[in-house]
Amino acid sequence: TITWMEKLRAEYPNKKLSLLMGFDGLKNILNWTRGYELVEILDKIYVVSRMEETEAYDQQVKEVLKVSPKLEIEFLGHHEFEHLSSTQLRN
Repeated sequence: TITWMEKLRAEYPNKKLSLLMGFDGLKNILNWTRGYELVEILDKIYVVSRMEETEAYDQQVKEVLKVSPKLEIEFLGHHEFEHLSSTQLRN
């Protein structure tokens, strides 16, 4: 993901970079390959609910914002399909 974002940043230097992910992805983003760099290059992360309790948001946001305080994180809320995962859809 970081390689792709670096290419986008190079090609479109004046555009904002955003990423859409489930909350489970946000919980692990700092453990991704070059996760800290990814968080620093992004302008905004949109987070789709994955059936978590909203109390879990605050702690995870704090951890990510320690790495990149300028990053915006927007939670898109609960929805009727949050029980589905991309793995389930592929299978």
